[in-house]
Amino acid sequence: MTAERQIVIIKGEEFKLSVKDKISEKDIFYDQYISAARMLDDIVAVRENTSDLWCDTEYENNIIAFCGERGEGKSSAMISFVKAVYECGKSGTDSVFKDCENVKNAYFAEPIVIDPSMLDGVHNVLDIVIAKLYKKFKDMYDADNQVFDAYNREKLLDQFQKVYKSVSLINNQDKMLDDEYDYEGNIGKLSKLGQSTELKKELMELVNVYMNIMPSVNKAKGKSGNLLIAIDDLDLCSFHAYKMSEQIRKYLIIPNVVIVMAIRSEQLEMCVREKNFRKYKATLSIGKQAEGAFEEIISMSERYVAKLIPKARRNYLPNVRMMHNVKILYRDQSGNDLLNMNLGDSVNDILLQLIYKKTGMMFLQDKSGKNYFLPDNLRDMINILAVLAGMEEPHEDNTIYYENIRKFSGYYERQWLFGNMELKECREIQRLMHDQTQLHENTIFLLELCHRLTEKKIYTFPVQFLPETSNSFFRVMNWMEVFHINVFGEEEKKYAYAFRILYTIRLNEFIRLEQYDELVNFMGGYIWAGNFQNFLPYVGRSLIDRSRFILPTVCTFNTIAKALYPNKNIGFVESAESQYYVAEILKQDEDRKAKIVSWVLLGLLSNTYQINPSYQTIYTYEMIRVIFSNHAVLQNLHISLENYIVGLCNLKSLYFKVNMGDLGIDLEEFEMIVEEIQESNKEMIIAYRKFASNVDIIMEFKEYCSKRREIKESGLKDDLERSETAVKIYFNNMKGFLKEFFGIQLEKPDYLKLKYEDGKSEISISRLYALLVQAGVDREENISVQDGKSDRERLVKEFATKLRDRTGAEVPLERVSSYLVTKTARNAKSHMDNLASNIRRYYSMHMEERLEEVQISELCSYYGKILDIFLINPVEEVSEDLCREYKTVVKRYQKTCQ
Repeated sequence: MTAERQIVIIKGEEFKLSVKDKISEKDIFYDQYISAARMLDDIVAVRENTSDLWCDTEYENNIIAFCGERGEGKSSAMISFVKAVYECGKSGTDSVFKDCENVKNAYFAEPIVIDPSMLDGVHNVLDIVIAKLYKKFKDMYDADNQVFDAYNREKLLDQFQKVYKSVSLINNQDKMLDDEYDYEGNIGKLSKLGQSTELKKELMELVNVYMNIMPSVNKAKGKSGNLLIAIDDLDLCSFHAYKMSEQIRKYLIIPNVVIVMAIRSEQLEMCVREKNFRKYKATLSIGKQAEGAFEEIISMSERYVAKLIPKARRNYLPNVRMMHNVKILYRDQSGNDLLNMNLGDSVNDILLQLIYKKTGMMFLQDKSGKNYFLPDNLRDMINILAVLAGMEEPHEDNTIYYENIRKFSGYYERQWLFGNMELKECREIQRLMHDQTQLHENTIFLLELCHRLTEKKIYTFPVQFLPETSNSFFRVMNWMEVFHINVFGEEEKKYAYAFRILYTIRLNEFIRLEQYDELVNFMGGYIWAGNFQNFLPYVGRSLIDRSRFILPTVCTFNTIAKALYPNKNIGFVESAESQYYVAEILKQDEDRKAKIVSWVLLGLLSNTYQINPSYQTIYTYEMIRVIFSNHAVLQNLHISLENYIVGLCNLKSLYFKVNMGDLGIDLEEFEMIVEEIQESNKEMIIAYRKFASNVDIIMEFKEYCSKRREIKESGLKDDLERSETAVKIYFNNMKGFLKEFFGIQLEKPDYLKLKYEDGKSEISISRLYALLVQAGVDREENISVQDGKSDRERLVKEFATKLRDRTGAEVPLERVSSYLVTKTARNAKSHMDNLASNIRRYYSMHMEERLEEVQISELCSYYGKILDIFLINPVEEVSEDLCREYKTVVKRYQKTCQ
């Protein structure tokens, strides 16, 4: 395990360079400092060789670079290291240099720090280095003109003069050219040419003289003197970067000089590449030569930077996302801890836990330990940390939580979006934040558009279920799942994640404002809808999906009433009638509360739905009630544990979902009953609200359950027992999930505390749900397979499913006649089945084209007409109208049959 590292942030100095007075072994860059120290040890080990200087065209590279992306702390690390080197030269002790004998035997002048803003069209690296050396000398001389003896002073000034002349000639290129071609000029001008070519030698001599006579340099007998130059972000000065790099390469890679840089090497390569493109513009304009020249210029730029800053001399700083075993300390100016965070193994863990602690919003990392909201550099990490540290401790107070969420939302809107999205995308999301009347619809449009435009995806199948309105929360969730699973472009996934953050903010605002009606209405009664399938396994040898299945409303009520009140006769009398009616529950009815509670449980476990003409399921919430205004009872319901989660978030919403008012139950009486249930199940309801208000948690739970839903068959006697075990596994998964992610411990998550009969205090939802599943199995078995209506519905549904399927690219092309030669219903059905197969094949091969739902509905409608004849007598001939319609249909889809 890596040693513990610390990130120390001082309030009020969050965005200044963090320069350490002394480098600690707990510093996050300690390993990089050690590496840089070894590099420095190698550099100062090289002594100046004064013999045969004419043959020394190059000296040992003297550059140490701290490399990384913007905001990763390069400048702070560089200055901290340079300061440590300077202090070590004075005191001779520092833990970073404990194994660096050559550094211990060297002394260093006060460092020269060069800022990129100084590198303009007038001044350059050489100007600044010489100017700063001279200023240090002059300041000391002005302070005490006796500090230098006359000889040394004149010697140093003379050397400054020589170097300055040479630099002036280099800077005045036009004057040098005039002198070079002035054949009638004085032969003395030849000496000027010599001065410029001797600049490197003169600089070496200047450094030696400076190091020997400046009293501010802590000289020790037998130690070598070195000049430290720190250059921060040379690559930022893009227009002059190449020129400055050349000056460093030509003149400053000399003995007794150490250059420490903070740089993004890739950007410096780009600067050099850009200069080379300008230089070789003519070559690049020639067609055949341009092909190879382009690659050669890129290679030249990489090799140039590699020569200037050898890769062995580059210290790459760790990415903040990759930092592990880290403690973050946020302190005031006096050194008192404002935040002392050691909440996780990595910086990402700490930030996510801190967000949850301050706002109640839970964001998760993916399998690689990444979260798109979290910063990828130290500067942005400190930025969000400062925002979080400025939030008040909530102490479970919803008012404080809400205020913190608003601050978080402000950071998300004004800083995170602009740092991570294109400007157009920022504006679109900002508009959604301030006008949320059609939030779901607009989000679906934007995500669908992004999905259509990206090439980095796995094609998904059209959904078989629809919402009652286009402004649907569960469709947003479906699209988020598509991006999570089937899109692999990083920018596209980050774009989709921006909406996950937006929705998490909105849902948590409802929770903290205690607007539970608005929460459930915002969700439209569903989290996953059709995507909840497979949360629980199917019933063996049956088409019943335990996750969501169809059950008649009357059967549902009777099953619940019998389970809750076995000694009361409060259920419907079931008959062959398909339509049931329910009377108002009289005030004096002694079973009034029992009936109300039974309807509450029915609403808690069910949802309404419709089937459209093309046999797609429409999940309804406001459009259809369980009980109609004429007291008619809805024929069928969907039974699902998803409804249980959403219903517990706001039990009061069940009043309108069931339409209790038409049962003669006023809202005040209903609220008294559900408030009793809420108070008895307070911990569980709070847990489910937390669960439902965090999008990352919702999406993670589905994957969590998919790995833990298998039933061990041994010892189980029948389907009822297997179903009860399956539901218990689901609730145990929920229990484990809530404990793992929220630290919430629910003792009996599958029990609802409910005083309903003879002093009993709870009901097993696992048992009750299993009874409903069994009722669904029994109903399925009782439906005759010979039922023509049932067969028609099944065959049309299979036909529609085939039309929507997009996995048929490999299926063979079927023969489809352009008109009906044999006009029997069997032949017409066979050709329509072949046409459906060809349509499936065509649209699987041409994903860019779409078969619209209105087209599917028309095809299903015609297919249904053929089935009406086929199911009665397969050899009966179809009418001339149906034959003409067949010809029109085949002609319309002729391209799919070729």
